[in-house]
Amino acid sequence: MEGAFVVNLQNGLYLTNFQIQRYSKISQKIEDSDISRSRQLLLTKKEISKIVSEISQKGKSCVPLRLHLDHGLFKVEIAIVKGKKEYERKQTAKEKQEKRELEKAKKAAGTWA
Repeated sequence: MEGAFVVNLQNGLYLTNFQIQRYSKISQKIEDSDISRSRQLLLTKKEISKIVSEISQKGKSCVPLRLHLDHGLFKVEIAIVKGKKEYERKQTAKEKQEKRELEKAKKAAGTWA
């Protein structure tokens, strides 16, 4: 689900950059392009207008959180999320770097646990 997001097109909301692999017992006739196609979300007009108004604000987008199969249909749980600020990104990168250096030092010392 990494990199997947919801976009607003003329006739509804679509889930893009989301790949659903072919079921192993289904016919081999399905093309690979069908795996990565955009899929329309089945929502009410009220839900669509609420989501569109939220994602039209600066810095907000809609992403899938969870996917599950229910009676032959894929159900997707989506959420409106806010992007990180520049200083938050720098802080996250700094923490990752510190963690990498600590693990490298532990491995070099032979106390990897």
